[in-house]
Amino acid sequence: MLERMKISIKENLLLKEKQIERQRELVAKRDARKNEDFNKRELAAKREARKNDVFKRNETEKKKIARQDEDYRKHESQRDFHRKQEYRSHPENLEHERLKKHSSRQNKLDIDRCYDKTVKSTKRKNIDFTDHEKN
Repeated sequence: MLERMKISIKENLLLKEKQIERQRELVAKRDARKNEDFNKRELAAKREARKNDVFKRNETEKKKIARQDEDYRKHESQRDFHRKQEYRSHPENLEHERLKKHSSRQNKLDIDRCYDKTVKSTKRKNIDFTDHEKN
């Protein structure tokens, strides 16, 4: 009987050890799963951070380019203004401009006169321009 008790005690100890080992395995698996989930979440967070960094970098680059364009436009505007100022500061250029405007007006007047003459001559001759529509 004593031997049986010793055997049953040994069996109980073995069973308890197996149960403890099994629980340890389950805890280890659970921890591994938690670690995997944690790693996945961590990788996803890093990916998002990289995306945000790239987006911010692109936005910064766009703003920088826009600023450079704006600076260049200001520079061009100032340059043109100074060129005009320089051009206007010489009296011969002003005279040249005045003559250009005068000749332009003269040309327009000449064109108007020619047009008036043509209209008057056609009225005198009584030319019908709708002949091609009649055929």
